[in-house]
Amino acid sequence: MCEKNDNETGASDNHLIGDSTEPEAAMGASTITDDTYCWRCGYNLRRLASKICPECALGLEDYQRVESIIPWVHRRDLGRCRAYWQTFRLLTFQSRRLGSEVVRTVSYGDAQSFRWITVAHAFVALIAIVILFYVAYPPAAVLEAHEPLVAFGFLQGDDIPLLLKAYAAVWPIGVMLFCVVLTFAAVTAIPSYFFHPKVLSIRHQNSLISLSYYACAPLAAGAVGLVIPAFICTQGFLLENGLAESPLDVALDTMIGTGAIMGIAMLWSWLVVARLAKRTMPVVKGRTALVSVCVPALCSVVTLLLLIGLPVIILWLVVAIVSVW
Repeated sequence: MCEKNDNETGASDNHLIGDSTEPEAAMGASTITDDTYCWRCGYNLRRLASKICPECALGLEDYQRVESIIPWVHRRDLGRCRAYWQTFRLLTFQSRRLGSEVVRTVSYGDAQSFRWITVAHAFVALIAIVILFYVAYPPAAVLEAHEPLVAFGFLQGDDIPLLLKAYAAVWPIGVMLFCVVLTFAAVTAIPSYFFHPKVLSIRHQNSLISLSYYACAPLAAGAVGLVIPAFICTQGFLLENGLAESPLDVALDTMIGTGAIMGIAMLWSWLVVARLAKRTMPVVKGRTALVSVCVPALCSVVTLLLLIGLPVIILWLVVAIVSVW
């Protein structure tokens, strides 16, 4: 059974809306008791006991279910791993079914736990690639042909490529990973700011905010896809086949491959967000178009700021502090 929304009083960290006191669909009854709209045609299904929409003949079984259709809600019964990947499949390939979920109160806590597990999933995959790369190409061996290396391995030695200095010093890579996890946290939260149109009831707005956090599911596919560049970089495939001349070239190719895979996962996630907006807010004119344009634009800006701007600022501050010492 779906839990009651954890934070219905609008705490600052979840921006849920007001006091959700409107009546929700009667649990255990087949009749929809509050304003709920068919995702296909926008027909108001309130007080409708029929199994199909009278306007477009859409089957309403999911709308009239007692329990949530999101497997993650039932993870205690299904098991966490099974529930997680079933939710991934639902969000990624069957997102049209989520239009019915607004009938029920969607747990904010469940949505946030799914979001953070997905972020951790992608982040751990990136850390694994970095560790594997350091094991396959130890800094000492890589730098052997680039002597001399002095003062922190990063600040001096103009004949050494900047990326190689950062690789040898290690801590700049840690800074980048920190910025990556901030980026994941930010871009998975941005869609929620577009999922509380005022024309809907407060309970619906809160449920939509919670649902929007599930849209990050495709990032899990991106994390799994990172196995490919990880395998290539650690097996020396590029060097052995003449596709790269040095470990530095391998590192660049790995970064490009990783970025491309995660970029595809983000595009997939934005598509899920747009579909979710279409299915859950059919009566809000222009909302799907707004979400389709603004969410990718804001995510792109935030990504540039956190993956380029923030590391540059942090590295500049460290260099300035060390140079003063």
